[in-house]
Amino acid sequence: MIYVFKRIENDMEQYGFALEQSNDWLAYQKITEEEHMRLFKGQSEGKSIKFKNDATPYLADPEPQKTEKEQYDAGLISKEEYNAYIDRQRQTAYRQETDQLGMQVMRGELDKSKWLAKINEIKRRYPKEE
Repeated sequence: MIYVFKRIENDMEQYGFALEQSNDWLAYQKITEEEHMRLFKGQSEGKSIKFKNDATPYLADPEPQKTEKEQYDAGLISKEEYNAYIDRQRQTAYRQETDQLGMQVMRGELDKSKWLAKINEIKRRYPKEE
């Protein structure tokens, strides 16, 4: 028999699995080894193991990944971290879209204003937080 438990540790709710019962648990459920294996097989296939308030485990689809903008807006990353991400996006775009134009400007084959316009377009596409 395998136990699924809920406890409070360091002021946080924690859920887990154990082979022996403990008096520290707020709630627990007994599951079979087959159910335990099914849960971890589902996890290995990309599902998440979640727990109800009474410690009953279940499989759920993972939550969609938040974009860097969503993470910044939610306060999960700092302005500096977000702007560093934007810098990486811009650098990639510059390499792909403006480097060749810069070479053409240096050889006199292209007016510099077209190259600068492309740089400004990329900056508008990937705006930083001020």
